[in-house]
Amino acid sequence: MKQEGKSIGYGIKVPPKPSEYDVNDPFYGNIKIKKNNFTGYVDSAKSNKTATVVIDRQIFVKKYSRYLKKRTRIQVHNPTSISAKEGDIVRVFETRPLSKTKHHVIVEIVGEHVDVKGQDLAKEEKDQAKKVKKENKEVSKDSKQES
Repeated sequence: MKQEGKSIGYGIKVPPKPSEYDVNDPFYGNIKIKKNNFTGYVDSAKSNKTATVVIDRQIFVKKYSRYLKKRTRIQVHNPTSISAKEGDIVRVFETRPLSKTKHHVIVEIVGEHVDVKGQDLAKEEKDQAKKVKKENKEVSKDSKQES
């Protein structure tokens, strides 16, 4: 079976072919990727084929023997074959300059980010899990009383 699109390596699977052709798509277009890559989350995907990715990292400060949190925001190309949305954790590779501010392209969606625009989704999931456990306990108590 012939695979559509080209493989870019690094263990990344080729996404399905989009309906709209994109010249700057690493799988179906003419763009080549470089070795440098980052993992971050999409902060904004409102622009057409452009997304803002936030890369969080920690730097060790030798003087204080502590870690300092750093945050980098970069403009990246969001190809039509990927179509990453806000809150997605993505893998970004460096390319040639695509515009004045874009020098990277999204190649893979790794997962969903837990904290989107100040909301603590992990806390909400824990609360829902607690409610389900309470409901299960009540159901088991009811079934024991019937026996």
